[in-house]
Amino acid sequence: MSFFPDSNPQPGKKPPFVPPPPAQPFGEQPFGPPPSPGFGAGGAYPPPGAAGPYAYTPNTSRTSLLALASLITGLGSWLLCCCAPLMIVPSLMAVATGHLGLREIHRGGGQVSGTPLAILGLVSGYMGLLFCILFLAIGFLHDPKPAEMNSTVTAENVLSSAERKIVSDSGGTAHGNSPEAKALAEKYSASMLALREAFFTPNKPGGISLSGGQFIVWCELRDGQCAFVVHVPSYPKFDGDAKDSLAKLAWLAAQESVAGTLQEGDDLAVGLKGTLLYGAVMVGSVGDKAGPDEQSKDKELLYPFFEPPADAPPVGDMKIELPAEKPAEDAKEK
Repeated sequence: MSFFPDSNPQPGKKPPFVPPPPAQPFGEQPFGPPPSPGFGAGGAYPPPGAAGPYAYTPNTSRTSLLALASLITGLGSWLLCCCAPLMIVPSLMAVATGHLGLREIHRGGGQVSGTPLAILGLVSGYMGLLFCILFLAIGFLHDPKPAEMNSTVTAENVLSSAERKIVSDSGGTAHGNSPEAKALAEKYSASMLALREAFFTPNKPGGISLSGGQFIVWCELRDGQCAFVVHVPSYPKFDGDAKDSLAKLAWLAAQESVAGTLQEGDDLAVGLKGTLLYGAVMVGSVGDKAGPDEQSKDKELLYPFFEPPADAPPVGDMKIELPAEKPAEDAKEK
């Protein structure tokens, strides 16, 4: 007997009985094509998070904290540009964290981002270190070498010595070639500080300078002449108009400081400088409050005020006195 029905059953004749197919064992798939991968019943997409070739995977990448720290310390180091030695520490931190951040990103397998931040931090850090090196090199080259034997002292040497005194406030805010000159320097420093607080905007936090925010002054007082050399805190941050206004106020403050010490018509000079360069050098006469006779950025205008005395001995002729030997009798008594 055949289990398959006749393809052309006779009319009125019942088809033969066909038993149902046997049940499939547990775990076996029924006959027919397998379901399409990645689709559920009815051809619908699987819910988010379901396994499959088209499963949704959320973005779990994060920004490298080391790269962010490199950017912050690298850019922050330039807030200390007016005090180059203080830039070394944050610049080194920017370089170190930048390299560590890049290594972390490289090992993260795409789960850690922040490469642009690390690169910007590295560039800022390396540029900060280069700036510090140039600053120290310029300071070393600017520092006059010890005078050779039998060479005479010059006005440039004397002025350079005064400039080194006013770089920082470690020795105080007032210096001079005599006690009377030091008193004038102290008076002039206080006048400049009062004028800045009255006419200029106070420095914002972060404006650190070697002078600690003070006007450090050297006063060179001679017979019939006086010169003030002033370190102005955060001087590079002043714009052109502010520098002009500060120069006028500095000249008036110098006139008031020497009143009672010099006579009207005596020579007077004021030099305003930052950490490295002069912004204004003014030369005129005592009593001339209208303004100086000559003004420029050339410190050579100050040389006549720092000329050494005509009887100054050559550097090589300076002798060192040794203690005298004691008589032989004293030695025997001992």
